[in-house]
Amino acid sequence: MKLNFDQVMIFSSIDKKQGEIRNIRKSFADFIYTEETGVLARAVATKIFNADDETEFTPVECALIREYSQHLPANLMDAIEEMLDCNQDEGAPEEKIQ
Repeated sequence: MKLNFDQVMIFSSIDKKQGEIRNIRKSFADFIYTEETGVLARAVATKIFNADDETEFTPVECALIREYSQHLPANLMDAIEEMLDCNQDEGAPEEKIQ
């Protein structure tokens, strides 16, 4: 799945009438790198940080991104969830993390 962390719509109100497109690539990568644990977290953080525009992420990486986003403020979590949902390949369910 291709994801672009350089242009993410972040809403500033719960009714989603106010928001702006922001680049969250470095801040989300930094969050994962400093707050999550394990070699997979480091690998995903590094891949997000080094990403160009739209970068291909595996189903396992997408599942980790979804999991890590659960520790963010609700508006950022919603933005990442929406990005993942909009880019979900049909017929390619996310693999379970073991």
